[in-house]
Amino acid sequence: MINKEAEIHVTTECPHNCVFCSVKKHPHPNPTINEIKKDIKLSKPFRKLILSGGEVLLRKDISEIIKFAKANQKYTLIETNLIFLNEKLLRKIIKVGLNELKISFHSHDKNSYEKITQSKNFEKLLKNMELLRKYRSKVKISTNTVITRYNYRSLYKTINFFEEKYPFIEEIRISYPRFYPIKGHKNYSKKHLVSLRKIKKAINKIGNNKKILFENIPLCIINDKRAENVNWDVWLIKQGKILTGLEGRYFPKKCSECKKREKCQGLHRYYSLYFNENFVKPFK
Repeated sequence: MINKEAEIHVTTECPHNCVFCSVKKHPHPNPTINEIKKDIKLSKPFRKLILSGGEVLLRKDISEIIKFAKANQKYTLIETNLIFLNEKLLRKIIKVGLNELKISFHSHDKNSYEKITQSKNFEKLLKNMELLRKYRSKVKISTNTVITRYNYRSLYKTINFFEEKYPFIEEIRISYPRFYPIKGHKNYSKKHLVSLRKIKKAINKIGNNKKILFENIPLCIINDKRAENVNWDVWLIKQGKILTGLEGRYFPKKCSECKKREKCQGLHRYYSLYFNENFVKPFK
């Protein structure tokens, strides 16, 4: 078994228009269920399969997709903003074998959440989190918070909110956005995102919570003690091809001196188009 995660995008449709997301900036037809099944078969060697979008619960055949995934993969999770969840659907996807629901939960603060997602769905999210509380023993619940200009200063408050209000959350992921130089997206991203240099203090306020897993953030930002809390081994499967997680990464020259180079996620290959990379400080 490959000790990495495989990810398949099952839709580009979504009710949100998140400021960090490029899905709606380069729309393309949703894959057919047969195309998805073909990609799922390629995930067999991986330790985990992520079904993502867009919003996966918009697919009417999502239960069939999960069922097929479970027949080919031991561990299957879906990424969702939770807006379209209801009890009937939740029971159905649990019944066909779903292992984990990863919730896109970008702030504890309503104004920040709705500014990031460009939606009015915060109350729906909270309502469905209470639904998950009822089924917490039947499926793993995790969250993903993507860092932006609107939530990085209050990141520690969001983590505390999760811990106090939803102790059944088993894993809290903190992610830095991926960059794509799509026409019209560069200035849009620069307006809403924040440099890695600026988020260092915000991350250090969090403390060493064992539930937290960092994605797309170099070790010189999250510090040496959190090296075991890093996840970058996500490989995308698309149109019958496996794309390694490292294809989108790069390391500035200074990183060659770092003793943590092999464990680090480095930077997204387009980061320098948006922000300065002089913050990089190798571990000696």
